[in-house]
Amino acid sequence: KEGLKSNYIHSMKLDDWNRLWFTTNKGISYIDLKTRKVVSIGEYIGLNNLEYSYHIACKRKNGNLVFGTTDGAVEFSAQQETDIQLESKLIITDFKLFYNSVKAKDEGSPLKQAINETSAFSLAYDQNSFSFAFSSVNFHHQHLISYVYKLEGFDNEWYAAPENNIISYTNINPGKYTFRLRALNKDNKEIIDERELDIEVARPYWESGWAWAVYLLLFAILLRFIIQYAKNKMDKRYSKEKIRFFVNVAHDIRTPVSLIKGPLNDLGESEALTEKGKTSLYIAVKNTEKLFQMVSQLLDFEKADLSALRLIVSPNELAEYIQEKISFFNVEAKHKQIYLTYDIDFDSLSVWFDREKMDKIVNNILSNAIKYTKEGGQVHIKVCQDDKNWSLIVSDTGIGIPASEQKHLFKSFFRAKNAINSKETGSGIGLLLTKKLVKLHKGEISFSSKEGIGTEFRLTFPKGDQYFMRGNKLTEYQGSDYPKVQVIPREAEQQEKQSQKVTILVAEDNDDMRLFLKNSLSTDYHVVEASNGEEAMNMALQLNPDIIVCDIMMPVLNGDAVCSRIKTSVETSHIPFILLTALADKEDIIKGLDCGADDYITKPFDISILKARIRNLLANRKKIREALLSDNPPAQDVTYTNTLDCEFMEKILALIDECMEDPEFSINNLCAKLGMSRSSLYNKLKALTDQAPNDFIRIIRLKKAAELLRSRRYNISEVAAMTGFPDSSYFSTAFKRQYGMSPRKYLSEEPG
Repeated sequence: KEGLKSNYIHSMKLDDWNRLWFTTNKGISYIDLKTRKVVSIGEYIGLNNLEYSYHIACKRKNGNLVFGTTDGAVEFSAQQETDIQLESKLIITDFKLFYNSVKAKDEGSPLKQAINETSAFSLAYDQNSFSFAFSSVNFHHQHLISYVYKLEGFDNEWYAAPENNIISYTNINPGKYTFRLRALNKDNKEIIDERELDIEVARPYWESGWAWAVYLLLFAILLRFIIQYAKNKMDKRYSKEKIRFFVNVAHDIRTPVSLIKGPLNDLGESEALTEKGKTSLYIAVKNTEKLFQMVSQLLDFEKADLSALRLIVSPNELAEYIQEKISFFNVEAKHKQIYLTYDIDFDSLSVWFDREKMDKIVNNILSNAIKYTKEGGQVHIKVCQDDKNWSLIVSDTGIGIPASEQKHLFKSFFRAKNAINSKETGSGIGLLLTKKLVKLHKGEISFSSKEGIGTEFRLTFPKGDQYFMRGNKLTEYQGSDYPKVQVIPREAEQQEKQSQKVTILVAEDNDDMRLFLKNSLSTDYHVVEASNGEEAMNMALQLNPDIIVCDIMMPVLNGDAVCSRIKTSVETSHIPFILLTALADKEDIIKGLDCGADDYITKPFDISILKARIRNLLANRKKIREALLSDNPPAQDVTYTNTLDCEFMEKILALIDECMEDPEFSINNLCAKLGMSRSSLYNKLKALTDQAPNDFIRIIRLKKAAELLRSRRYNISEVAAMTGFPDSSYFSTAFKRQYGMSPRKYLSEEPG
């Protein structure tokens, strides 16, 4: 610890220079008693490999020291030997990159001169594995010198040089380093010689200063984008919430609009009004229609915003379609004293588009043109074509659009200042919806406008059908999403005496709408009411109404669920079901019809249409009854409105046919075999056939009897027995009541 090579001392002796000498099992050392310095001198004088004896040492008169060994005594001059000075000159002999020697003259070499003459050099970022070879010029006492090295900036401590004098480094990170190499006195670790080399490993281009500047710039851009994205997302969420609020309000508005529109139409039809009254009524009806259009527009905008729109395109005759639209708007144009003209540069052109959505596009453009053109102005419509596209150009002499606001025209809820200041109302979403619908048709929309002069809109669409997916095409136009109804003339309704006995169940949670429906229908039918879905379901089971008119959006149980339960229960599946709702989307209509509804009417509606639908359903039921009771076609070939009714009647007819010869077969037997209560079976069969069960059984027996008589294979008594009439006299009476003639006469008049 204090410098001795061993703690095992064999002998010691003090010299003339106040130094205490020791022999150990590892050589000879001395301690300078003045400086307390310990020096191992054995290696200097070559006496380290001897085995020294214990307690054998002396000093001679000349000052020499003598120590005993196992091989004899050794004598040396303490003064002379301690004056030895070690010398060594370090030389770097080679520099290698990836195990290849590099010279200053080599192409691309980082060295400007020989490595031993170099004090600093730079390496590229991919030259980060290198090595040094060195040697030491020393002709005496080489074994007394050791070598250590360190790469400052990389190594944390000094390392002993390997025996081959080659020092290697691999995968050095970019940065500045100093390579240091030392020659040391093995005994006292004094530095004999030292070399230093400054090395810089360059950073790769992606870690350079300008690269970091680019990274910071990109990060700033990304951060701004993220902030803007988050802000847009919040704005969009707020906008969706606002739209959702408006849409909910719009759904709620449809019912009151119906309550306004229905009584107004009734008033115009049934009341004798003065000219002033007719004018006031016209204004009320017109604004009701306008309110309804705005509500519908808002609901369409929600679908477009949620990407819920889907094209169903079909071929349409363009000239005919445009002329139809112009005739529709011509009434409004004449009312405002606006000259509505058009120019179509072809006689016939078939193009593909979704008629429902194209209606919204054209209606929006033409409506705006007429709306914002003052009296005496002009609106011109031009339709033209080229090889690939067809175009609709609508120009007007209206108020125009301020130049500073034109860039905002297709944004949601935007209206130009001069439009807001005009007397015309608007929602600010019509043009945005129009643009989305045009894009959906693979078309383009553009405009030019000058404030106070007018505006021109140009809509361009592709001609062919190759732009649309196969699943979006129809081979022919389908103008409605649900079955067409044939309007039965009012006279025919008056002729139906039983219509006064028809019971209609009206299920509607809105008190005013329910009252309006009751008042409108009660003149022709018996109307019962329900204010929620569960109440409607219970009343349907108890009263077995002839028709159910039901709103979809109701508390407790919605109309879809009521309809599904009604149509999937054998006891009630026969009841015609009309859904009445503010949900006017195609998907909602299909959903309503899928749950079993016989018809679907959207609010606001014309009460006369509802009455026509009711008359049509009653007429269809009457046709089914007549077909069941007629001889031609057979009862088994009757077309029913749903499969449950078909299966029910097929079971009834099969059971009657199976027990045809059993005179005791009656309603009790049917109830037992069908698993139905007497009242349920009675109501069901009465609704489908307008006959009590026993009467229906008798009619089917008589139909079978007529069939057997026509075959001329059996006599009257045999036919009576085969059809469950044991008494031939009763059979004749019943047959005559059914067919207006006796069996004998029927047999004689029927051709053989």
